[in-house]
Amino acid sequence: LAIMKRYGVKRKVDPCPNRLFLSYIKEWRDEAKEKEQRSYHTYNKALKSLEKYPPLQSGKEAIILENFGDKICSMLDRRLAKDADIRGMSERDYLESTRNIHESWWGSLESEVNPKKKQKIAKNPTEYVPVKNSGAYALLIALYRDHTSVEGLGYMKKAELQREAQKFSTKSFSVPDSGCQYTAWSSMGGLIAKNLVNKHSNPAKYHLTDAGIQLAEKLDQKQESLNQDLTKRDQNLNHKIGQKTEEKVQKNPPNLMENWLKPKPVGEIVEFRLNPGEFEVLLCVDTREISGDNRKKEMQREIEKLGIPFLDRVLQIGDFVWVARGTGSKNLGKEVVLDYVVERKCMSDLAQSIRDGRFHEQKIRLKQCGSKKVIYLIEQMNRIQHQSLPEKTLRQALLNTQVIDSIFVKYSENIAATAEYLGIITSRLRSLYQNSTLLACEIETVKSYNNEGKNVKKLLSFGDFNDASLKGKGLTVSEMFTRQLMQIRGVSYDKANSIIQLYPTPIALMRSYKNCDTVKQKQELLAKIKTGLLKRNFGISLSRTVYHVF
Repeated sequence: LAIMKRYGVKRKVDPCPNRLFLSYIKEWRDEAKEKEQRSYHTYNKALKSLEKYPPLQSGKEAIILENFGDKICSMLDRRLAKDADIRGMSERDYLESTRNIHESWWGSLESEVNPKKKQKIAKNPTEYVPVKNSGAYALLIALYRDHTSVEGLGYMKKAELQREAQKFSTKSFSVPDSGCQYTAWSSMGGLIAKNLVNKHSNPAKYHLTDAGIQLAEKLDQKQESLNQDLTKRDQNLNHKIGQKTEEKVQKNPPNLMENWLKPKPVGEIVEFRLNPGEFEVLLCVDTREISGDNRKKEMQREIEKLGIPFLDRVLQIGDFVWVARGTGSKNLGKEVVLDYVVERKCMSDLAQSIRDGRFHEQKIRLKQCGSKKVIYLIEQMNRIQHQSLPEKTLRQALLNTQVIDSIFVKYSENIAATAEYLGIITSRLRSLYQNSTLLACEIETVKSYNNEGKNVKKLLSFGDFNDASLKGKGLTVSEMFTRQLMQIRGVSYDKANSIIQLYPTPIALMRSYKNCDTVKQKQELLAKIKTGLLKRNFGISLSRTVYHVF
C-alpha cells in the first residue's frame, strides 16, 4: 500500500479479495456444524479474521492472522492446489481469477517496484465452461432443470441434488475414485466461489445465481441438441431395421390378444435397482467411530485386523450400517442401506446419554430411520457398577429398550469382540442378500414393505437414509404427536405408532373422543388397538391414561 501511495497510482480494489479462501472455510464450518464438531467455532472465528484482510497469495500467509494455525493454513493450500489442478491452471492464476480486478494485484505491484521489468498484457478473462459430464457440469444441469421445472421448489438439498446430478456425470458423487479422496461433489466449492451457485440454510439448500442460470441454460441447450441428434439417428436406424423385419412379421403375426391379456406392471417410484451380481455388501462405519481418541482408533485397527472391508462415512444415526454398493460402470454411485443398523455404546456413554436425554431421542430416530433391524450394542458391562448413574437405573433402561421399544440389545466384552460381531453380521448379510434384487424406494414405501423372505427387497438409498435421520430436521405433525404420546409412561414407539395409524394428529383423536357417547367409551377407545409384532391390545389402563392427557 505504501508503494502504491508513493507512485500516486489509484487501483480498483476488490472489496472481497479472499473470497476463494472464505468459501473454503465456510464450507468446512458448515460441515463441522452438521457433524456437531467443536471445530465449527474455530472456523467461524477464522472466517471473521479473514473477511477484512487484504489479498493473500497463499494459505500459508494467513498464519499471521488471529485464529489461524498451521492446520487451517495447510488445508487452504491443499484445497487451492487441488482446485487449480482440476482447471489446468497454476495456483496463483486460479486465485487471481476469483478476484474482481482487471490486472493481477501482485503483478502490478512488482512492475511498480521494478519499472524496467516487462509488464504482462492483461487478457480478457475467458468465460468459465465446465467440462461435459464433469461434476460441475452435472450440478449446473441438475439445478437448472429444477429451476425450470413447474414442480421445482427453487432450491435443492444435497442428497436430492447428488441424485439428480449423477445422471449427467461419469464420475460418482458419493464414491471417490481409486487413489483419490474427492468425489464429483467437490466441484460444488468451485461453483460457489465463482458465484454460480448460492448455498444457504441448514441443512444446506442450493440454487443457481443469475450468472449460474445463464451458463446452465447454454449447457442445457447443447445437451438437448445432442439428445435430439441421437434420437434422429436411432429413428433412422429403427426405420431401416423395421423395413427388413416387416416381411417376417407378416409371415408370423404375433398373438395380439395374448399380449393384451397379460397383466400390466403397476407403476411404482423406484429410484434405481441393483440386480443379483451387480453389487457388493460392505460395512459402513461412522467417521466419528474411527477417528479421534485412542479408543476409537483401536476400533479401526480391530476391523482391519479381521480383514473386513469397510467404508467410513458420516452417519446421521447409528454407528454402523451395511450398504449394497453397485459394481460396474452402469451402477456407479448407486448405494442402498440394508435393513440393519447398530448403535454402539460403552457404559460411560450410556449413562451420559440417559442423563442428557440423547438415549430417548436416539431410540426414536432409530425406529424412524427406515431400517427394520435395530441393534443396541453395549460394551463394558463389567463396569456397570462404576458409572454416574446407579446400576439399577442402567439395567432398567436396557430392559425397557428390549421389552418396551422392541430393540435387540447385544452385550460385548470389549472392542475386539465388537469387531468380531460386526464381521459375523457382514458375512451373514452377504449370503442373505446375494440372490436378491434391491430397489431404492421412498421412505414411506420402505417402511410399509416387509422384506422378510422376499427376493425383491425395497430399501433406502444412502442419501435418503441420512436425510431421513437428520437430527435437526423439521418434524411433521404426526411425528411430533408420536413424540408427545411417548412421553406418557408405558407408551413405546410401536404403541404410539399404532395410534398414529388411526389418528395421525391430536385433533383427529380429540374429535373421536367427542363422538363417543359416554365417558367409559372414551376411556376404552384405544384399548383394542393392536400393537407390536405380536399384535397385542393397547390395553384399558393405557387407554384411560391417554384419554386423561388429551
